[in-house]
Amino acid sequence: MKFSIKLFVCFFYVAIAFGQNSSSVKTSAKTSVSDSTAIKLFKLHEKKLNSLPTDSIKKVMHEILRLTENKTVDSITRQTQQKALLTLMNEHGRSRAYDSVRYYYTKLEEINGNKLILAHGKNKLAKLECVTSNYEKCLYYYYEALEMAKELNDKNLIDNSLLDIARYYISTKRLDLAKELLNEVQNTQNESRTAITKYRIMDASYDINMEDKAYPKALADLKSLDTTVLFNETKIAKYHYYASMYRVKQKLKDYDSALTYLKKNSSLSKEIYGHEEPFVFIYYAEHYHDVGDQAKAISYFNQIKDTTSANNQNGFLTMYFSVGSKIYESINNTDLALHYNKKHFEINEKIVEKSNTKLQAIYTYQIKKDKDINKLELEKAEQERLTADNKRKYTYTMVISFFVVTMLFLVAFFYYKRKKDIKELEYLQRTKINKFKNQYLENITHEFKTPVSVTMGYLELIKINAVKPHKILEYVDITQAVNKNLSRNLDDLLTFIKLENTNKSSIDKPTDRNLLAFVTQEIKKFEYACVTKNISIYLETNIHPDYSLNLDYSKLEKVLNNLVVNAIKLSKVGKEIHIHFTMNEDGINLVVQDQGEGIALESQDNIFKRFYQAENNTNSSGFGIGLFLVKNIITSWNGSISIESALGEGARFTIHIPIPSDVLVGAYSATQELVYFEEEETTLVENTVLKILVVEDQLEMINYLSHIFAVNYYCDFAYNGKEALDRIQKNKYALIVSDYKMPVMDGIELKTILDKNPETAAIPFILNSASPIEDKLAVFEQNEFFRFIKKPFTNRDLTAAINHFIGYKINENKLIHTEKETVDIKDKEMSSFLEDVNAYILANLDNDKLRVDDIAKDIGYSRKHFVTMLNDCTNLNPSKIILEIRMLKAYEFFKIAKYQSIGEVMSAVGIVSRPYFTKVFKKRFGITPGEMLRDNSKKVKY
Repeated sequence: MKFSIKLFVCFFYVAIAFGQNSSSVKTSAKTSVSDSTAIKLFKLHEKKLNSLPTDSIKKVMHEILRLTENKTVDSITRQTQQKALLTLMNEHGRSRAYDSVRYYYTKLEEINGNKLILAHGKNKLAKLECVTSNYEKCLYYYYEALEMAKELNDKNLIDNSLLDIARYYISTKRLDLAKELLNEVQNTQNESRTAITKYRIMDASYDINMEDKAYPKALADLKSLDTTVLFNETKIAKYHYYASMYRVKQKLKDYDSALTYLKKNSSLSKEIYGHEEPFVFIYYAEHYHDVGDQAKAISYFNQIKDTTSANNQNGFLTMYFSVGSKIYESINNTDLALHYNKKHFEINEKIVEKSNTKLQAIYTYQIKKDKDINKLELEKAEQERLTADNKRKYTYTMVISFFVVTMLFLVAFFYYKRKKDIKELEYLQRTKINKFKNQYLENITHEFKTPVSVTMGYLELIKINAVKPHKILEYVDITQAVNKNLSRNLDDLLTFIKLENTNKSSIDKPTDRNLLAFVTQEIKKFEYACVTKNISIYLETNIHPDYSLNLDYSKLEKVLNNLVVNAIKLSKVGKEIHIHFTMNEDGINLVVQDQGEGIALESQDNIFKRFYQAENNTNSSGFGIGLFLVKNIITSWNGSISIESALGEGARFTIHIPIPSDVLVGAYSATQELVYFEEEETTLVENTVLKILVVEDQLEMINYLSHIFAVNYYCDFAYNGKEALDRIQKNKYALIVSDYKMPVMDGIELKTILDKNPETAAIPFILNSASPIEDKLAVFEQNEFFRFIKKPFTNRDLTAAINHFIGYKINENKLIHTEKETVDIKDKEMSSFLEDVNAYILANLDNDKLRVDDIAKDIGYSRKHFVTMLNDCTNLNPSKIILEIRMLKAYEFFKIAKYQSIGEVMSAVGIVSRPYFTKVFKKRFGITPGEMLRDNSKKVKY
């Protein structure tokens, strides 16, 4: 009946409108009457819109728009048009006619009317875009509505816009952003804030605290709300309030209070909707599940009939499937529990997907917003620039004559200065080029003269030791190794020159060789260098022992040689080098890692450049082309090379060389680790022997000097001036022999620092160099403790320099020893000597503390004389002799199966470390003690 009356009134006004339009009054009068009719019609329905059916409301609004269409209207009429359009947006939104909502919003924008209504329209459009999953547009419209509200200073619209955006952030779990907006609302004074807005503020804070699991805070939010006014306005808010109180009480495990609010919620649900909402049944099922009454939980759960909602409104399906899963899991109904759990998982996936889409919209909006801000800032800056330009133009016009004179003067001045700067730059460039050339030539001279000095020295030692064949063979081997290394350096230089001229790598000359044998053979070449610096090399490889690969091994040798030599040079004494040479389905992977000083991050991009070392480190040896050639070779094989390093942590070079998969058949097996050049036991030195400190970074020269000095002196070695200073602080040396060109600190810098301290200034200092540095030695010209020797030098040159400083001490020691004992021993005396040594060692074989001093004393010799004789007879030091006898005896014990365990054999031969025993036994006989024990035990049983 009410609807009929309202519809009649509507048509009554429509009829009036038509009648007035058909009258013969003037156009302006018609417009006025039509506008007045439209306004009255809207005012008549404005307060009753919520009670009218949607179709009726649409008809009335369309009639209002028709009455005001194409009319010259005032601001009140435009406002009526806007309200009608806003109402149509709202009604079409309810009926989900989303295209119509967008259409009416476009019409709303076309009317230059009330901006507040347009802001409300923006807000409604944002909600529409959110419903249709256009989240980026949704966020964009929300923020536009907020900006318009702030421009209009409408506090209620500002509050609601901020709360809408905060709600959006809560749905994406971006609680940080939501809290920020909520704080802005709470900190704003708004005396006209409605009860509904206050409820929305509380509701947002409640949801944030529930998401944060801050349940006491959530309860405080609910209690803070003045429900009297709110509940008089809407029962729906009251229904949601009871539901919220139930949820938070349930989370706080206050089950009695939770049930009370749940019953209130249930009663209000029947009053509002005429029946209990499905949510109420879920709450009951959840409650009785939590208190342990599963029968009631299932009863309420089964009363939920409508579970087909596809949009999961307010999380209904999420909660339904979650509660169902928990209930049936508690009564061990696995099938149903799994069913509901699966459904819960599926709906959660959709929620997560939706949340991710919303999050993406946030990021996209922020990016666009930043771009807009940047654009506005650029426009502002451009405007300021134009203003400044105009000001400058005015200023320039006023003082043009002054600037003309000044500019002429400046042009003349800068022309003269530029000409001078060009000359200075050309001079600096020439100086730099000459310095670079000199430095590079000095490097080449150093690299060539050092091995030439070593070769000449060993040839002289061969002449001196002509009666000792074992010494001659040793020196020949070393000389050959030094010359091979020199030859490799020359090859590298020639290869580099060829690259410089043609910019092309040499053509590969592949050969078919056993890959593992090649790698192990190459590593063994570094024995004397590693032994000199007490460096161990650990090789980890999975190459099959029988695998052969067709490759240019001369290039692979160059790669290995450069990387390992660099690692040895950069490693400190007693450190380790780890090499990983492995193969997989992609090809060869080579890693060389040292424990040296490392390479600074800013230098790592340059180490593969030619001459980098020569340009940047004047105290370092080498041509500066080694790593450049390595990279060139790897690149020619379509491979890759990289470095990882930090100062103080060593360097790790990683190389990958691709190999066709068909060639890799049978290429690799189980990974094994091989150890090379581990430190052997050494003996102490007599305090009566003079100590000399040799400061040298070239390993060949160190090895050569050790042979020269071994007879009369004990040598310490340092590899640069800084290491030498550390050793000088801890030890007393009779003499220092130093190279000039070394990394970190060169020989001249070392001597300069020593001369500042009276104690160290008095230590005799012999400097040698392949470079022409005589002009740098003027400061030491009057120094009685300094002498310079130029490379290449001979043993005679060096001995003369040493005798100049400490020769009388050597002669004195020799005289004393000559008086006490005879150093010339005939062959039969040698034989007797060795028999005595062998007999004493065998008699004391089980003594793991057996010392060289004990053997020498027992057979009637001084330690030094004993060591010299033993070395002349066997070319071995006493420690190696003792170890050899222990090993031979251990082998004999295993062979005759004298003992039943490895431990007993170790005890019998005086070795206490099982890993050490296993390593040296396998190295000596090619079989482990365990294998030897098993094999010979079986033979005895049979």
